[in-house]
Amino acid sequence: MSEFERSLGDIARFAGDREEYLKVRSPGERWLTIDSAPKLVGREILGSAWSNGRMVREPFITFWSPTMQKFYANPTHWVPLPLPPI
Repeated sequence: MSEFERSLGDIARFAGDREEYLKVRSPGERWLTIDSAPKLVGREILGSAWSNGRMVREPFITFWSPTMQKFYANPTHWVPLPLPPI
């Protein structure tokens, strides 16, 4: 199972509990490096900036910009957004 698939499993488990979803202990637990994020136009992800194993910027919505060839607002780590309610 890939890191991305494990991350999706985490999102599915915590999608109903916003506080638990946003709780983080280290980038390795739920947050993946931005290099592994999908570079799909129109796909939003939850990004953040980490330094020395600690979050240094609150989570924010980001997306791939094909024009700039980078993610908006320069995140260092990411997690997929929870699926919308049905």
